[in-house]
Amino acid sequence: EQSTGNVKVVSDINCDLEGYDVLIVDDITDTALTMHHVINHLKSKNPNSVKSCVLLDKPSRRKIELVPDYCGFEIEDKFVVGYGLNYGDYYRNIPYVFNVTNEDR
Repeated sequence: EQSTGNVKVVSDINCDLEGYDVLIVDDITDTALTMHHVINHLKSKNPNSVKSCVLLDKPSRRKIELVPDYCGFEIEDKFVVGYGLNYGDYYRNIPYVFNVTNEDR
Protein backbone atom coordinates (compact mmCIF):
# COMPACT_ATOMS: atom_id res chain seq x y z
CA GLU A 1 0.00 0.00 0.00
CA GLN A 2 1.14 3.54 -0.69
CA SER A 3 1.16 6.36 1.82
CA THR A 4 -0.54 9.58 0.71
CA GLY A 5 2.09 11.61 2.53
CA ASN A 6 -0.61 13.87 4.00
CA VAL A 7 -0.90 14.14 7.76
CA LYS A 8 -3.93 15.84 9.27
CA VAL A 9 -4.52 16.33 12.99
CA VAL A 10 -8.23 15.69 13.48
CA SER A 11 -8.24 15.70 17.29
CA ASP A 12 -5.42 17.47 19.11
CA ILE A 13 -4.21 16.63 22.60
CA ASN A 14 -5.93 18.89 25.12
CA CYS A 15 -3.53 18.86 28.05
CA ASP A 16 -0.40 20.77 28.99
CA LEU A 17 2.69 18.76 28.06
CA GLU A 18 5.18 21.27 29.44
CA GLY A 19 7.56 19.51 31.81
CA TYR A 20 6.48 15.99 30.81
CA ASP A 21 8.37 13.22 29.04
CA VAL A 22 6.22 12.01 26.12
CA LEU A 23 6.34 8.55 24.57
CA ILE A 24 4.56 8.06 21.22
CA VAL A 25 3.57 4.42 20.71
CA ASP A 26 2.67 3.25 17.19
CA ASP A 27 2.17 -0.04 15.42
CA ILE A 28 4.48 0.46 12.44
CA THR A 29 6.85 3.03 10.94
CA ASP A 30 7.61 2.83 7.26
CA THR A 31 7.83 6.19 5.45
CA ALA A 32 8.06 7.96 8.85
CA LEU A 33 6.00 10.89 7.54
CA THR A 34 3.32 10.51 10.22
CA MET A 35 5.74 9.91 13.08
CA HIS A 36 7.86 12.90 12.03
CA HIS A 37 4.77 15.12 11.96
CA VAL A 38 3.51 13.88 15.35
CA ILE A 39 6.93 14.31 16.99
CA ASN A 40 7.27 17.88 15.73
CA HIS A 41 3.68 18.71 16.68
CA LEU A 42 4.16 17.45 20.23
CA LYS A 43 7.58 19.13 20.58
CA SER A 44 5.84 22.44 19.87
CA LYS A 45 3.96 21.93 23.17
CA ASN A 46 7.25 22.17 25.14
CA PRO A 47 7.59 18.77 26.81
CA ASN A 48 10.88 17.78 28.45
CA SER A 49 11.34 15.08 25.82
CA VAL A 50 9.57 13.22 23.03
CA LYS A 51 10.48 9.62 22.19
CA SER A 52 8.97 7.13 19.76
CA CYS A 53 8.23 3.44 20.19
CA VAL A 54 7.04 1.11 17.40
CA LEU A 55 6.21 -2.56 17.24
CA LEU A 56 7.42 -2.86 13.62
CA ASP A 57 9.97 -0.78 11.73
CA LYS A 58 10.44 -0.84 7.93
CA PRO A 59 13.54 1.34 7.40
CA SER A 60 13.79 0.49 3.68
CA ARG A 61 10.63 2.58 3.03
CA ARG A 62 11.83 5.79 4.73
CA LYS A 63 11.04 9.10 3.07
CA ILE A 64 12.29 11.04 6.11
CA GLU A 65 15.38 10.20 8.13
CA LEU A 66 13.95 8.98 11.42
CA VAL A 67 14.95 6.09 13.66
CA PRO A 68 12.42 5.10 16.35
CA ASP A 69 13.86 5.34 19.86
CA TYR A 70 12.41 1.93 20.73
CA CYS A 71 11.57 -0.82 18.24
CA GLY A 72 10.13 -4.29 18.71
CA PHE A 73 11.11 -5.74 15.33
CA GLU A 74 12.75 -4.47 12.15
CA ILE A 75 11.07 -6.02 9.09
CA GLU A 76 11.56 -6.17 5.34
CA ASP A 77 9.40 -4.18 2.92
CA LYS A 78 6.43 -6.54 3.00
CA PHE A 79 2.73 -5.79 3.53
CA VAL A 80 1.89 -7.10 7.00
CA VAL A 81 -1.40 -7.49 8.86
CA GLY A 82 -2.69 -8.90 12.11
CA TYR A 83 -2.32 -7.89 15.75
CA GLY A 84 -4.16 -4.61 15.08
CA LEU A 85 -2.81 -4.04 11.56
CA ASN A 86 -5.50 -4.37 8.94
CA TYR A 87 -6.20 -4.49 5.22
CA GLY A 88 -9.56 -2.81 4.72
CA ASP A 89 -11.85 -4.51 7.23
CA TYR A 90 -9.80 -7.71 7.35
CA TYR A 91 -7.07 -9.30 9.49
CA ARG A 92 -7.03 -6.73 12.34
CA ASN A 93 -8.07 -9.26 15.02
CA ILE A 94 -5.63 -12.01 14.09
CA PRO A 95 -3.42 -12.61 17.18
CA TYR A 96 -0.14 -12.57 15.22
CA VAL A 97 1.52 -10.55 12.42
CA PHE A 98 1.95 -12.04 8.96
CA ASN A 99 2.78 -11.07 5.38
CA VAL A 100 -0.15 -10.64 2.96
CA THR A 101 0.60 -11.40 -0.67
CA ASN A 102 -1.35 -10.06 -3.65
CA GLU A 103 -3.20 -13.39 -3.80
CA ASP A 104 -4.50 -12.84 -0.24
CA ARG A 105 -5.86 -9.37 -0.99
